[in-house]
Amino acid sequence: MKWKYHTPDGFSDLMPKQCEAKKYIESALRRLFKSAGYDEVYTPGFEFADVYAADDELGDLESLFKTFDPQGRILASRFDGTVGVARLAATKMTRQPLPLRLSYIEDMYRYKPAGESQLKEFTQAGLELIGSDQPTADGEIIAMAIQAARICGISQIHVAVGQVDFFKSMLEEWELTGEPAHDLVRMIDRKEILAIETFCDRYELSDGAKQVLNIVLESMGSYDQLAALESLINNKRGRRALQNLREILDYLADRDLLQYVSLDLGMLQSLNYYTGMIFKGYTYALGTPLFSGGRYDQVTKNFGSDWPATGFSLSVDEALTAVERQNKCHFGTLPEKTGIAYASGYRRTALLKGKTLRDRGDIVVDALMPMTKEEAGSWAQEQKLAKLYFIDNNMEDEQQSAESALEVTAVYETEEQDG
Repeated sequence: MKWKYHTPDGFSDLMPKQCEAKKYIESALRRLFKSAGYDEVYTPGFEFADVYAADDELGDLESLFKTFDPQGRILASRFDGTVGVARLAATKMTRQPLPLRLSYIEDMYRYKPAGESQLKEFTQAGLELIGSDQPTADGEIIAMAIQAARICGISQIHVAVGQVDFFKSMLEEWELTGEPAHDLVRMIDRKEILAIETFCDRYELSDGAKQVLNIVLESMGSYDQLAALESLINNKRGRRALQNLREILDYLADRDLLQYVSLDLGMLQSLNYYTGMIFKGYTYALGTPLFSGGRYDQVTKNFGSDWPATGFSLSVDEALTAVERQNKCHFGTLPEKTGIAYASGYRRTALLKGKTLRDRGDIVVDALMPMTKEEAGSWAQEQKLAKLYFIDNNMEDEQQSAESALEVTAVYETEEQDG
């Protein structure tokens, strides 16, 4: 019983202002997604664990909250939005014209939080563009991610874009597989330059391969980085991947968003999950990526439909943290409230007045018992009401503000006593 006053590690309460701010962000994201033609879907909070076990890359089984249904089948809490939406699309939307544009805003649960985040429960918003292999689809997803961050109130955004298929083509050309390939990916991810030099000597990689690795290790690249690599790459797969990036950059330039983007071909996470473009979005005062995404052409195969797909997800909780730390959270103020207080015998009149005000859109708080005018003033101050209607037999209308006990907008109305 000693834990009854606490929330579990990784779970938290939201106070009214925080809740208001979070709901504002969610509403803004919904409007943005809808304006771009994305239809919202909802997947269950629990899936059969088989959904995530269909492929090793769909979810870390050790990070799932798991339970059993009455038949003894293993259920897993919603771990990631993409997997559930991919399952839904591949099994229930096979007759819909492609591409599908789907959105979601749902709570996720992870027993082992990823990265620096300690949240085991968080709200994830995301888009999935399913059924198109065009670079413009990748560009649209990156553009929507940037717009999503901006609509949350975050203006300083840096998006790093990579291409895992390019690196896979290099591994093929250099005939690196198994443990050596894994080691090289790890060293690139950690930017272990000296270790990479030793690796190149050990596996007798060519001077051209060394030049490619030097360029891959550079961050903040753009068209110049592509041009340098194109002069060194001969295999068709690698050149296709570079052309894919070039077309994505062209698309983002057309949308006036190129200033947010740079290439980072050393970003190589989840090589077996992503199949092409990948990206992460960052902002200052946040130790984890604000959003991430990429192309995942193999995922829907696990559920019976072989469709190319690309998408992104954004943590609403991280977005709220970012705007709070950046002092840009100007939308978490609670709405102004109007109070209805009444003298003894005038409750029905007060309740009818409250209904009239709510019908016109006001937020109205009803007093729970009769009171005097002075008591009503004190009540309005305690409740931090912006306006007060006090109903009694006074014929006059008086206007006051709610900054002190007597400074409450008071509208007195005369009515026959109830009963």
